[in-house]
Amino acid sequence: MIKKITVQKLIIIFFALISILITHDCSCFAQPQEHYLTILHTNDVHGRLEPFQYRNLKNLSGGIAGRAALIKDIKNTNKYVLTVDAGDIAQGTLFFKFFNGIPDMQLMSDIGYDVAAPGNHEFDKGLDVFGQMTNAAKFPFVCANISFKDNKNIKFDKYVIKDFGNFKIGVIGIIAENLKVMTLLGDSVKVSDPVKELKKIIGKIKLEVDLIVVLSHQGVENDIRLAKAVPEINVIIGGHSHTLLTKPVIIRHGNNKTIIVQSGEQGIYLGRIDLKFSSKKLNSYEYKLIPVDENVKEDEIISRQVNELSSTVHALTAEIVGTVEFPIDSKSSGFLSTIGLLVNEAISKNYPDADIVIQNNGGIRVKRYISPGNVTKADILEIFPFENKSVMAQLKGKEIKSMLESSSAYLPEVKDSFLQTKGINYTVDLSKNPQIMSSDGTKILKKGNRVRDIFINGQPLNPEKYYKIIANDFLFSGGDGYVQLKHARNTVFSEVYIQDLITNYIKNNSPLNLKIQDKINVIKGNNNIREIKVISKERLLYGT
Repeated sequence: MIKKITVQKLIIIFFALISILITHDCSCFAQPQEHYLTILHTNDVHGRLEPFQYRNLKNLSGGIAGRAALIKDIKNTNKYVLTVDAGDIAQGTLFFKFFNGIPDMQLMSDIGYDVAAPGNHEFDKGLDVFGQMTNAAKFPFVCANISFKDNKNIKFDKYVIKDFGNFKIGVIGIIAENLKVMTLLGDSVKVSDPVKELKKIIGKIKLEVDLIVVLSHQGVENDIRLAKAVPEINVIIGGHSHTLLTKPVIIRHGNNKTIIVQSGEQGIYLGRIDLKFSSKKLNSYEYKLIPVDENVKEDEIISRQVNELSSTVHALTAEIVGTVEFPIDSKSSGFLSTIGLLVNEAISKNYPDADIVIQNNGGIRVKRYISPGNVTKADILEIFPFENKSVMAQLKGKEIKSMLESSSAYLPEVKDSFLQTKGINYTVDLSKNPQIMSSDGTKILKKGNRVRDIFINGQPLNPEKYYKIIANDFLFSGGDGYVQLKHARNTVFSEVYIQDLITNYIKNNSPLNLKIQDKINVIKGNNNIREIKVISKERLLYGT
């Protein structure tokens, strides 16, 4: 009898449980909740607060007031929006020269940026100015792989976790490992391996967050390597290489993937990626680049603030220095440009006995097209915004050859380290091995053999002869990894700013007309030679 009652009870309990499962929600059978997130992103804006003529486009592009209007509209129609920037925010225009990036931080805060990563140019005026920028921003700066000896005035974190209520997003920042050779920070900053740092942080926060987003200021090639090395990353918002990714780069890891995006430069586009995800996994995405142009109605409040800043700058820099009869343009494949010619010619006039003049491409910042005609003080300060001075020294021919190897290592892709030259003709054979530097840019790991047939002012290069060379103090301080200059002798540092040399050169030779004389011959893999003078080529459009 006892046994019979027990079976009946078990049957009753069984059917009661079935009834509960049928009539009540049970999380063990429910579908995982799908979440939605819109990420708005910019990178390498370089202080373009107002619209401008980008390269030789007819219409005005960019400007923070137009971007503000777009961001505002998107936030009004989407509940979950993350707005980010991947570095090099402020340096590049006269706003940075006179205001140290403070207005950029304030305006971005007003727009509603959530987080940003520093770029190398955030440090162009040193740690004190970067500290002022971080304190002016109402959003956090994040960077996992740098630390400072004295950071009491700098507000930054390795990462932040953004809580949207139903889900959390981990946002981590990283910067290029060769930061030291791109700045003059020296021992005041320590830069570590971004892969190792990311793995540490992701291991710490992965159970707490639903997605991992990395703000990376190291270039698209390094972002691809990073995505392969750290498959836990869901999205990489890139910067530094100024790459206009018309489609995301997708790195697959079995059933998962990492999405890499980057929106070009100068604030010409606002990037937008719409994500659907559940159970810490991306389900789908949509991506587009939104033009910031004359078709966008500007935010009136932001526009008024920018106009007030612009009026102040204009009053200080409107003076006409002289006239030129050629377009001042950096638009090239990074080989020899008219803007590089102008800078080197201006420097050479101060050193009539110099054999060669060199200038790193990254030191020349203007991205707009300056038509023939009047040149103002503002134009010159925009062409050459850095307060660099010239340096004269003697350097052996073999070290000059090594510098050209470093300069040509990434061709046909262009880097800021490529050298604009005066007094040198040479050939680059792209089928040969490029020079390879250490990841921090301070050592030559493998010598290149791409460069040959080097002529200095028409005479073949003598490897053992000392030549008089002029470069800027950034390069002589190890900038862009030109370690060869450590072997220079009789080094003399000038007290004259290169900006002033350019100003005086145009003023004393107006109306000025220049033509590129140096030649670089490039041999492709099929041994066809083409001569490079001024080449028109837009930025890399990289998509998969």
